Amino acid sequence: MEIPRPGSRIEIVAAMRRVRVNSTLYKVNYIAYIKT
Repeated sequence: MEIPRPGSRIEIVAAMRRVRVNSTLYKVNYIAYIKT
């Protein structure tokens, strides 16, 4: 993973949001996979 420069805070926020969305989607898919 590349480390964004401190000047681009918008990119940092976008990256954090992307990671959070990916983790939540992964949890939902994991729970759905267990239930089936």
